[in-house]
Amino acid sequence: MLMDNAIFLTYFLSIATTNEIAKGLASKDYSKLQTFSSQVLGLSAILGAIISLTIVAFGKPLLQAFVGTSASPALIGRALRYCQIRGVVTPLAIVNMVSQSLCMATLDTRTPAYAVLTASIVNIIGDFALVPSMGMAGAALATAVATTTSTLILLRRVSNIRSEWNSLSSTSGNATQISQVIDGIPMIAITTNNNTTSNLMDQNYQKPSPLFSIPSSSALWELFLLGGPIFGCIIGKVICYSAMTLRAAKFGVTSMASHNFLLRMFLFMATFGDAVGNATQTFLPGVWFHQRQRRKKESPSFRPVRHLMKRLCMVGAFMGLSSKLAIGQVVEKFGFMGGVTSSMAALLDNAQPWAGWTLLIYPFVVMVEQSLVATRDLMYLLRSYLFTMVFHFGCLRWLTNSFSELWRTIFLFQVIRIVQFVPRTLQKIIFDENGNTSGSSEGVGESKTSVSMD
Repeated sequence: MLMDNAIFLTYFLSIATTNEIAKGLASKDYSKLQTFSSQVLGLSAILGAIISLTIVAFGKPLLQAFVGTSASPALIGRALRYCQIRGVVTPLAIVNMVSQSLCMATLDTRTPAYAVLTASIVNIIGDFALVPSMGMAGAALATAVATTTSTLILLRRVSNIRSEWNSLSSTSGNATQISQVIDGIPMIAITTNNNTTSNLMDQNYQKPSPLFSIPSSSALWELFLLGGPIFGCIIGKVICYSAMTLRAAKFGVTSMASHNFLLRMFLFMATFGDAVGNATQTFLPGVWFHQRQRRKKESPSFRPVRHLMKRLCMVGAFMGLSSKLAIGQVVEKFGFMGGVTSSMAALLDNAQPWAGWTLLIYPFVVMVEQSLVATRDLMYLLRSYLFTMVFHFGCLRWLTNSFSELWRTIFLFQVIRIVQFVPRTLQKIIFDENGNTSGSSEGVGESKTSVSMD
């Protein structure tokens, strides 16, 4: 968990990448797209290297603080070896996340799916081959090889995309991607007219920027303005979920074990809701920025945005309802596979309905949250998380006195988020549809967060 949490903290780079790439595609500024993609990949590698060095230098005390005094020195040693092996490929792991986001922003879903499938196969084969003889180190090595394999697949595709951007920036061809998204046709990536495609020997051809580059100080600062609030929201989310686990420990060992089991089931089911959030972050920024540009030339119409949100709501309703119905069956019929005892089953019976209601609204929570990210209303999002944390800790302190009440608090955690996010999302769309830009002034201004790519 130490490595996974460290890598998760850099997830703000992935979100920032999707948002900025979508904006660049909407404006068809392919030269800046090349520069930004090079810089964000370089920054990803640098952050990964910092995490790797931190694990090497401070891995043991970090693990001891993470697991407490109950773990034996031998277990700490094996865990440290695991983290050190994973740490070697941490730069590739973060580059992997950013590359996936770049592919998704260009509507290339096949390459990330192929990369994940390949990594899963490599990881499973590696586990069977290495774990019997090497133990935890073998599992780490298998994961490292799988990460390297998938990252190379993604980087190859990213390199091809950047080459296409370079050819587009060197010719008069126009990409058709954005109009296809607006018309509801999720076609992949970048296409051009036949008379302008990929003539690399053309006299206007420009050598593409390197795949990895170090951002300038100004570019780094402006990327911080975009990614900083997102990072703050991620930290707030981690703190809130961690506080729930600490509160569960106050109710005894059985409650703690029950919470860990139900939380694992919840996080697994929540991936279906997260898919709705990822779709929002993939499709909405391009449509949103394209419509904002059209406002300068013609009467504004945000019908495509509303049409997209309607479709996402339909998908979210299906995902939420399916997850709510499924978690009860999973806990009841397959709980024994997770080591659920009779005493745990009694606790889970009381808490499971709250987990179901949480899963029902979760797709809508992440959808409207990612809508605010897509429209760059980031400072409002950050302020809302500060309020949510205060509300959440108040519920944990004064309204949570049992295990079932803990999961009621988790439900309230989602409710307070959606109560804040839905009106704001509707407000921004309605204001912008009427040509009023005051809604965007609350967030990080577009001119301030357009990441410098010079």
